[in-house]
Amino acid sequence: MEVPGTAGQVLAVVLLVLPGFVFATVRRRLQGPTPADGDFAYRLLTAIVVGAVLDATYVLVGGRHLTSVLADRGSWQQHPRQAVLLGLALLVVVPALLAFLDDRRRHGRFDIPLMGGKRLRLQYTGQYDPTPTAWDYIAEPRAGTFVRVQQEGGSWVGGWFGTESFLSVWPEPRDLFIESQWRIGSDGAFVEKLEGTRGVYVSCSGNVIVEWIKPPDDTAPADEGSG
Repeated sequence: MEVPGTAGQVLAVVLLVLPGFVFATVRRRLQGPTPADGDFAYRLLTAIVVGAVLDATYVLVGGRHLTSVLADRGSWQQHPRQAVLLGLALLVVVPALLAFLDDRRRHGRFDIPLMGGKRLRLQYTGQYDPTPTAWDYIAEPRAGTFVRVQQEGGSWVGGWFGTESFLSVWPEPRDLFIESQWRIGSDGAFVEKLEGTRGVYVSCSGNVIVEWIKPPDDTAPADEGSG
C-alpha cells in the first residue's frame, strides 16, 4: 500500500479513514471485541466504508458551505481554532456519538412507549451474534453466585464469585479470579470458606468443567459481603 506523500493525500486519508476508525473503536470498547477485530484488512475496509458514508452525509447536510470551508485554506489560517473544532466534531465526536447510540439501541434503550402498556422496539441485533465463544457469552456480570471448577485430575476448586471477582474474555486465555475460596468436597459440594482467603486464580484452559451455582434462597452466604 502506497504511503500518502502530499498534504492533500494525507488529508484525504484522514477524512476517509478517521471517522470510521473512531466509530469502530468506540463501538468495540462498548460492546466488546469480535473475531473480525483480528483481521486488519477487514477493520481497514470497515473504517473506510463507515468514513465514506459519514463524509457523504456531511456533504449532503452541509452542502456548499461545508465544501467551501474545506477548500478554503486561507480560512483555516485565519481561524485555526474553528477549523480544529470543526474537524474534531466531524471526525471524532460525531462517530463516537453514533457508536454510543448504536450501543444503546442494541440494548433496547430507545424503545418507544405506546398506549396499553406496549412498546415499539427499536432494538435490532440481526441473525448473527458477534459473541466469539460461549465462554464470552456467559461473561456478562455474574457477581453474587458460587463458581466451581473441576480440573482435569478430578479435583475441585472454587468459591464465592462476587463483585471483586474477574472473568477474562476473548482474545485473552480463559481464566477466573475468585475473590473468596471455599473448601469443596469430593462430591463438589461447598463445605466452608477457607480461613484467611484473599481469593484464588484458576486457569480454565484444557479439559475443565466450570459451573455457576446459585446460593441458597438466592442470597449470599452470611460471611460474604465486602470480601
